[in-house]
Formats: sequence, structure tokens, C-alpha cells
Amino acid sequence: KMYHLVADICKKTEAGESFKKLLYSPENSKFSKDIPAIRSLVDTTLRNRIVIDDLISRTKLNAEIIFNEIWIARVLVAEIVFGRKSFHCNDAISKKVYQYKEELKRLSGHTKKKERAFIPRYCRINTSACTKHEFYSAMSTHFKLIEFGDKSEVSYEDFLNLVKKLKKIEYVQDYHLSDLYVFHPRVNLTASPLYAANKIILQDKASCLVAPILAPTPGSLMIDMCAAPGFKTQHLSSVTGNSGLILAIDICKDRYSVLSNTRINYALSNVITLNHDSLHLSESATKYIEYILLDAPCSGSGVVANFDYGTDNRSGEKRLKSLHNLQAYLLRIALTQYPSARRIVYSTCSLNEEENESVVDELLDIAEENKFILVNLKNHYQDFKTGLDEYKCGRSTIRMIPELSCTNGFFIALFERTNPPNPSPRMEFFKNMKSILENISTRRKRKLDEAELINTEENAKRKDISKEILNQTEEKN
Repeated sequence: KMYHLVADICKKTEAGESFKKLLYSPENSKFSKDIPAIRSLVDTTLRNRIVIDDLISRTKLNAEIIFNEIWIARVLVAEIVFGRKSFHCNDAISKKVYQYKEELKRLSGHTKKKERAFIPRYCRINTSACTKHEFYSAMSTHFKLIEFGDKSEVSYEDFLNLVKKLKKIEYVQDYHLSDLYVFHPRVNLTASPLYAANKIILQDKASCLVAPILAPTPGSLMIDMCAAPGFKTQHLSSVTGNSGLILAIDICKDRYSVLSNTRINYALSNVITLNHDSLHLSESATKYIEYILLDAPCSGSGVVANFDYGTDNRSGEKRLKSLHNLQAYLLRIALTQYPSARRIVYSTCSLNEEENESVVDELLDIAEENKFILVNLKNHYQDFKTGLDEYKCGRSTIRMIPELSCTNGFFIALFERTNPPNPSPRMEFFKNMKSILENISTRRKRKLDEAELINTEENAKRKDISKEILNQTEEKN
């Protein structure tokens, strides 16, 4: 029965359903003790599907099975070639496959199991709550910090080779990001007291790039248009020293709940979370925003743990078109509806060009009309691969390729306005903050979380920008 469950999960995962939802579905609760084995066999089957299909064809096994048996046949072949090498024959299909056991082993010969790209464990310090000294002190009880020397003398390729050779007791500071550290992939940091205290965040390096690339200035007004689960929001907060204000928005109720918990758990005093649609915010709010992070909803085809199974890592054509349209619409809104915006980061955890370069190219004329230019990120991150050359934006964007960067797949583009408003509108925003937030949606009035607002106002009062506001108000009075 477990093999049939694995086959069903494989089939539905390839069709685009969530692997995790299928794995932990209540109807599969009786297999809860077998989840590690099920996960491993699903992973092996999908990752090696091309080899498995070739073996099924070469042994003529495909002539023995009917159409609706193909997935269970693939799973059983995976078990013979890459897994336990055998299984109990409890039904007709298992008996059909088992009779080809020796031939499958012979034909597979020295065929190696396709492994995932090497992705180490990344750990980012929550600089708002933890110093490097505290981090080093806590890590020293179990780990040894490895020094890789001066960056001017060590290439990124040499650094990655060092990372691939890390022992479980070793870790190293990242090559590009000073608050990010790299551990052996099998190291479990969730037991660390720093993790329990929310002083470190386990986040892939690719995701950690967007905040420093957006580079908001302290005290600025920011928006994270699709913010859940909130770790990029938290990083933006750290980058600005918990100053200014971040509107963190997510339309999905369940994801918004996670986002709200992130704000609370990490004590993000300059963040207000909103369960709204980023496409329908009132002009009274959008006209003040200076920095925009659009980490758009996507297929997730770059996430190694879930989506590197198929022949080309692509979602269905219909879904890709739907995602492209949504992504392009969100980026259009960011470029046209925020008159004070200085910088916009567009990113996805996808490797599909339809969700990346194609979206950016489609909006280049709109960007130019609104006085935005595409910043050449290669000038800042020369070690990363650029976008696809066949697109206008290709050489100005960056792609994180798992096999080349030891990260999940990721895409980033940066727009910068050539004539940002001066002075900044942030003082006016803070003076009218309560009214703006209550009427932030064009669809319905927001019920304001008073505690949330008070925390944000108190945080704002500790910043220089608010002192300027208060001084101006006193002068007028």
C-alpha cells in the first residue's frame, strides 16, 4: 500500500500539487511513521524519472503494464535500482515488475542516483537582537569558525569549494553577506538557544540578497507587497536598524497569520502587517512609499528541496501563463502607482524565464515612462550568473543557479528612479499615519490594531525623522 501511496504522491506532485500537503494529508495519517521513507522514495523516483523511464522501455516492461500502472511501475523500478533492491510482491503490478528485477539491475549497471544540488545550511544573524560576539560565543561550544582569508586573494569558486568540504563541526562567514554564515547541510541549528530566542534565522542565501540589493535608507517608508512568511520583511527591518516603517502585506489569510507571528516573534517594531491585496491599496498610502520589495508569487521551480524533479523543472503551460500575468500586473502597479518610490526589487524563487526575464522585459517601457532604469546588478555581484541573454534585461539581472551558487534557484531585478522626490514625503506620512492606515484599502476600511499602531508610533518617536516631525509641529503651534 505504501508503494501505491508513493505513486499517487509522485503523480500529483508532477501535476503541480503541493508535495508537503500531499505528504502530510490527514487521509495518509496511518503512514505517519513511514513519512521519511515515503519522502525519500518520492524524491528518488521523481529525481531519476528520465533514467527510470529509459529502463522501463529497454526492458520492454512498458509492454506489460497498462496506462494507469505507469507511476507504480516507476516507483517499484526506483526501489529496485536505487532503493532496497527488492520488495514484496503483493499484487499483479508488483509481480510484473519483479520478474524484470535482474535485467533492471544489469541494464542500470553503474547508473548513479541523481542527487540534489549541494545546498549548505545558511544561518543569518538577527542583527536587531544579536551581536556577532554573542553569535560566535554561542557557536563556539559546538562549532569551529573557519577563516577563508582576504576576498581579494580568494575567488568565489575557491570559497564554494571550501564550503563543500566543511565538516559538521565547522562553519564559515559567507563570501558576500557579512551577517550570513554557512554550515554543513546536515547540521541542525534548531536546537540552538539562539534559534529558540529568534536571534538567528535559517534562510537560504538567495533570499538574503533582496534586502541589501533594495538597500533602503534608515527611516524610510517601505512596502513588502507579498510578504509572508516575513523573513525578508525582518531582514529589511534589520537593514534599516528597525527605523522608518514597513507595510508588510499578504492577501492569503493563512499566510498572513504566519506573517503576523513573524512580526510578533521578532519584535519588528517598525512593521505593520496587513491582510490585504497589494493590487488594491489606496493612493493615500502608495504615494508615500519609497522602497518596494516585490517577491512575487511564483511556481517555486528554483526551490531544490521540492521542484527539481521533472525533465526541465517547468510548471504546466497554463499555470505559467497565469503566474506571468499576475507577476506582470504586480510589477506594473509597483512601477506606476508609487510616485515617491526610489527603488523596486522584483524577485522570484523560480528558474522559468516566463516568470523572470519575460516579466521584466514586458515592463521596460512602462518603467522608462515612469523614470525608472534597470540597474545592472552584475556590477555589484560579479560572481553570479546574469539573466538569459535573449532578453533585453538579461545582462542587468542575476540568476542564482543551484549547481553554480550552492543556493536555491532565484531571480532578482532592480529598478531605480532617476528623479526621486526631494525632500522625502515620510514626515507627512508619519503625521497622518493613523488616518492613512485606517483607509489603506480601496475595497474596505481597515480595522486598525491599536496595539500595533502604538508600538509603531513609539518606535517612530525614537527615530530622528520623527523628531523632525515633532519639532516642526511644535514650531507651527
